[in-house]
Amino acid sequence: MSRQAKLLSLWGVVLFFTSMLWGGGLLIKARIAGEEQERAQQAAAVRASAVVSYTQQHLQQARALLSAVRQFHGVSRSLADTERFIDGLGFDKSVIENIYLIDAAGKVVIAHHPDGAGKSVADREFFAFHQQAANRGATHVSHVEMGRVTGQLFFRVSLRMNEPDGQFGGLVLATFNPAAFNSYFQQLNQDGVSRVVTLLGSQDHKIRARLPAPDADHWDKPIESQLWALMGSSAKGHYVNVSPVDRISRTYVYEALAEWPLVVVSGFADADVAPHIDRRVEQLLIPAVASTVFVLMLALVGTAMILNRERLVQANEQLDNLYKLMRAQATHDKLTGLPNRTLFFERLSRDLARVRRANKPLALVFLDLDGFKRVNDQYGHDAGDSVLTTVASRWQETMRETDTVARIGGDEFAIILPNADRVEDLQAIASKLIRLAGQAIELPSQVKVQVGVSVGISLYPGHGTEIDTLIAAADTAMYQSKARGKNCFTLSDDEPQAGNEGAEWVVFSDAHLTGVVEIDGQHREMVRQVNEINRAIVSNQGPQAVRGLFDALFAFTRMHFDTESRLMAEVNYPGRAGHELAHEALLNELGHLSTGLSSGGELLVLQTIKDWLLNHIEHADRPLGAFMVGVAEKDS
Repeated sequence: MSRQAKLLSLWGVVLFFTSMLWGGGLLIKARIAGEEQERAQQAAAVRASAVVSYTQQHLQQARALLSAVRQFHGVSRSLADTERFIDGLGFDKSVIENIYLIDAAGKVVIAHHPDGAGKSVADREFFAFHQQAANRGATHVSHVEMGRVTGQLFFRVSLRMNEPDGQFGGLVLATFNPAAFNSYFQQLNQDGVSRVVTLLGSQDHKIRARLPAPDADHWDKPIESQLWALMGSSAKGHYVNVSPVDRISRTYVYEALAEWPLVVVSGFADADVAPHIDRRVEQLLIPAVASTVFVLMLALVGTAMILNRERLVQANEQLDNLYKLMRAQATHDKLTGLPNRTLFFERLSRDLARVRRANKPLALVFLDLDGFKRVNDQYGHDAGDSVLTTVASRWQETMRETDTVARIGGDEFAIILPNADRVEDLQAIASKLIRLAGQAIELPSQVKVQVGVSVGISLYPGHGTEIDTLIAAADTAMYQSKARGKNCFTLSDDEPQAGNEGAEWVVFSDAHLTGVVEIDGQHREMVRQVNEINRAIVSNQGPQAVRGLFDALFAFTRMHFDTESRLMAEVNYPGRAGHELAHEALLNELGHLSTGLSSGGELLVLQTIKDWLLNHIEHADRPLGAFMVGVAEKDS
């Protein structure tokens, strides 16, 4: 072979491997870029979902608080009593700044700041909305405006109030601080130079909260974006757009809030993805360039790709864990880390459904600390907190993974023990809980204190087949322990009030009569249907049968409300408007409840319906009945 041929062959081989190296590098970089873009988009979707859950939680809390204030003021008609009622609500003021009462003329009549009383908000958009609203029960979320007293930026959540004749009577509103949302956004947005999380109004297109915070002139400026056209066809999605706030091009993931005119947008720029791409490309190309053997190069590249795929999986797992952490913060007690009252009821309903299907027992334990108030009063709240966390930790460590230890309020705890009913085992568990609580606790001040605990135990199905009957039996047994000298346990001796043949869970008595035959007859039928649903659940008739009974109850409830509306119109009932608003709110609540009929939540749904039904008869229908009876007596 000639020299020229050898050189051509040599340079041909060099050119071949060089082409393979650069061509392969470009393909690998394109693949890595696609993977990192997808990972960043998944991370943005997780952030958006977490913000949606956080925002819905606080908006629903605000709506519940405002409904309670509206109902209380509608009954008391006293500004002083209503203000004391607001002060006693104890809501988280780091998010909800405060609650205000506005009269029909737009004047602030209850304000947390002395300078706010008497100010007029008649020119505000939220006041005009409720004053002219066709849907008088609608919740309004305003755009961000500067407070006239505090000088701070807020957006408002408000509900309309009506006079007894249905005319506009003013409104109640809660002020939200956008900075509180930014603090939460910051937890989800710990890295990335150009990442953004925004809470937007889906109707007025204005910002409610944003990280990074916008300039002052952007709060009142509608955001122009293709997002609004996309939302017409899907509540979730993604798009690419140049931000009108900072002029940066980003990929955005959005998710609308159910039932609220709001949408969460989480975005990232190429600058946020580029470092991850460069780092992975460098890890792949450096060994490739150093390789002189094509097979070895492929082996090194393949190994590097596998390692990088594992890192990608780990990154996605970290995002999942972050989302779970955000969910846990809403369902767990901040001090002890135990499940809170809300999660306790969810788990009790779920565990009851599970043991009922498997024909297994369940024990419910109520615990109330003895001597806790003395420690709290003598050494302060920090000492009390130390006692609660120590005792909670000791109890949690001794329980099984299938058990639930929950803090349900103050120094009160509850423990769910599935598949447990042997008296000997329960005695041993209760004695251990008492012994652990009674061990000395060293306070931060190095002072040692001791507390005791009174324990009450109830059993499923021996003491009840429903949530409230089991809780009542355990609570009664706990107070019996208190009466016996404290620091001991009592096994309930209550008989189950429902679930047995011929027994009724909800009993309709003379105390529930309104004096109006038609209304009382329908109330009896609703109680009968509730008891029928309870029997179907207890006897394991299956989800399809239970769902059908719930649907029948919801339909009968709507018919009952139509009957009451007709009767109120016939007698010109002065409280008709408020009564019908309560009907509308209750039907909406039933719609929400129906989504919990799967996954073992049917007992929790039924318990909520029972509590609502008896409360509605007592506080709404009996006053209506008394008025109708009075009208009938005058006419006769």
